[in-house]
Amino acid sequence: MPTEPTGAIQTPPRTTKFSLPANYDPKLIPALDGYPVDEVYGKFPDDGVSGGRPRYMATPLSEAELLRRVKAYSERRFDGNLAELLLSYGFKQPVRKESLWGLRHFWKPRQVNPLRMKPMLELSRLQGWLSPLPECPIRLDTRKIPEKFLDGFRDRDCASLDCKTCGYFERIAEQAVSIALEYRTEVLKKYEEMDETMATGRLWDV
Repeated sequence: MPTEPTGAIQTPPRTTKFSLPANYDPKLIPALDGYPVDEVYGKFPDDGVSGGRPRYMATPLSEAELLRRVKAYSERRFDGNLAELLLSYGFKQPVRKESLWGLRHFWKPRQVNPLRMKPMLELSRLQGWLSPLPECPIRLDTRKIPEKFLDGFRDRDCASLDCKTCGYFERIAEQAVSIALEYRTEVLKKYEEMDETMATGRLWDV
């Protein structure tokens, strides 16, 4: 005898897939054989600066932006504003987002007070998360970066050094990095508002 009503729609079982933070451990990858691992992400074990993130947290680049990055990395050369390749916002072209992106990432009334999210939404607008920007307000001039720039990090233990005391990157940034003054002022103000809202607990109405 059937245990379900006649005409019931049976949903096929979904395949389980895992997103694994592996940190590029060469011994781990072969051990994953046979497991339903869909992606592997992370950072190099000896990298004390950058980090990795899973696919769902990655920037939804447009096809044009993705091709520009691939071209620059394949040619190992980029003449222009390097910030346009490194930043996850400030694009000149619309970024294709998943359905209901804003609601999924910003609208969480059971967790935070939606009225307190205004500074974050304004910050997203300033940085170009919600719509394209005519020009990236942050400029990193590749022509002013020394050719042996990365060698300076290989000779330093960044994980145990204080950046202010070392000053290596700061000295180069003074020459190569520039930020639009009005943009910098507005963005820092919004960050201060967000920090204050979280530090005082007002974001969660506590």
